[in-house]
Amino acid sequence: MWKVPVAALPEVRDCSAGFGETTLDGKWTKALPICGVMGNSQAAWFAQRCFDSGSAKVTFGTGSSVLLNLGAKPRFSDQGLLTTVAWTLNGEATYAYAGVIISSASTLTWLRDQLGLAASVPELDDWASEVGDNGGV
Repeated sequence: MWKVPVAALPEVRDCSAGFGETTLDGKWTKALPICGVMGNSQAAWFAQRCFDSGSAKVTFGTGSSVLLNLGAKPRFSDQGLLTTVAWTLNGEATYAYAGVIISSASTLTWLRDQLGLAASVPELDDWASEVGDNGGV
């Protein structure tokens, strides 16, 4: 447990709330309101209509995430999963378990570009499919 004081955490607000406005440091004459906020994986999950407790979504990209809808009551895992606010609408929060892989697809481009192990990402896929025993990985 990280023991972060509750007072240090930001206020949980509706995803559609007003968060301020900007003129982009005076570049615009009229202020543009900043309304709405949602994390990338949460937004994809919301767009897929995973509104029911127990619904889940896997997002693959540079990094990857797995989100499981916990409903209106947060639960805390003793298995290393993060409990997060998925979204808040009309003052009601929806919580989720989140499993996050910081580097997934980006690892393949790193192997290609930085280590020079292959000329292309598909070549890495070909190599991986030729392995007889992956040792449980």
